[in-house]
Amino acid sequence: MRVILYFLLISTLAFGCTLENKPSQSSRPYVILISFDGYRYDYARKHDAKNLLSYVEDGVEAEGLIPSYPSKTFPNHYTIVTGLYPDNHGLVSNVFYNKSRGQMYTPGNRSMVEDGSWYGGTPIWNLAEQNGVKTASYFWIGSEANIQNSRPSYYRVYDGSIPHSDRINQVIEWLKLPENERPHLITMYFSISDDYGHRDGPESESIGEVVKILDDDLKVLVDGVGELGLPVNYILVSDHGMAQLDIENPIYLDNYINTGEFTVAPSDEILMFYHNDQTYIDSVYNIIYPLAKHFRIFKKQEIPEYLNYGKNENVGDLLLIPDAPYVFANSGDNSDHDAHGFDPYNQGTHGFDPYQVTDMQGIFYAWGPGIQNGLKIPPFQNIHIFPFIADLLNLPYDSLQLDSNPEVLKGVLKN
Repeated sequence: MRVILYFLLISTLAFGCTLENKPSQSSRPYVILISFDGYRYDYARKHDAKNLLSYVEDGVEAEGLIPSYPSKTFPNHYTIVTGLYPDNHGLVSNVFYNKSRGQMYTPGNRSMVEDGSWYGGTPIWNLAEQNGVKTASYFWIGSEANIQNSRPSYYRVYDGSIPHSDRINQVIEWLKLPENERPHLITMYFSISDDYGHRDGPESESIGEVVKILDDDLKVLVDGVGELGLPVNYILVSDHGMAQLDIENPIYLDNYINTGEFTVAPSDEILMFYHNDQTYIDSVYNIIYPLAKHFRIFKKQEIPEYLNYGKNENVGDLLLIPDAPYVFANSGDNSDHDAHGFDPYNQGTHGFDPYQVTDMQGIFYAWGPGIQNGLKIPPFQNIHIFPFIADLLNLPYDSLQLDSNPEVLKGVLKN
């Protein structure tokens, strides 16, 4: 009998908390975190997203969600799930250079995207898994990476061609799993609003069509999950908004700087230049600063404090920020994309200073059994979503390790 009890104890220690929810977790509510990439703060009401608006009548609607700088996809998706500014979690743009590694991080490089050493902080799914709560992700920045030797219990490698219906059906199937296998936190991602916002611009007719598509998809999800009878809370966000561009008057970068002397992280809304010689950096800055038109230039150590940006090693030594609606380009380049990311066929973009450009604001909607009814709140920064989700799921966290303030969304919770 002693031998049997010994082996039972060893088995429990070895396997008991790795594959299943702890029994105490079964009483926890559920959270589905959904991202509509590039869905601007005013889209839902402007284009009558009737299903979404009906849900938030019994929930919470923010007038806007303020992204962290830069208002790009990768930094802000990861900020939402870590409660950290990009400067503190390391994804300082969609594309950036790390001098120590001698590598340029790019979204298209699968080995980098799945390499957890690029990602700082503790994503919300790691926090949940550490506390015995199973999680799932049908796409989210960072969910494919082995961060701190952990991933969601269930996840998918990103493939934008997968139909929305497949994503929705999989989420419903995850929630149909036996109780001890069922995820209590699920993330989902849809890019269509960003895709069409870039291509046609945020004021185009196609955006209205996209809003309807996403609204119908949302109803399919909510109806399908509703049939399961689970206490599910929904949080719908976007990483940033979208601004109409002045594509007729780009800022020709080669009028100001010889880019060949620098390592350049390409983008048309934020340009970062890397160089090891501070004297050379200073001299280039001194030349460009008095000539700058429709953009601002900063040395890394002089980036304005309100941007919460510039201390991370991945940030460039020189930062150029255009004034919306202008973007950077190289003159004389007639290709579809120039060397710094400018696409002459794009009508809309993001990445601008979110504290100066209201169109960079995204969305925050929430509804469910743990969330207040009929509440409208002013715009807030997206760093505060992490503790809100943790509180919904009753997960412990150290607020001193976050850039968030848990009090910002405390009043949105019922309990």
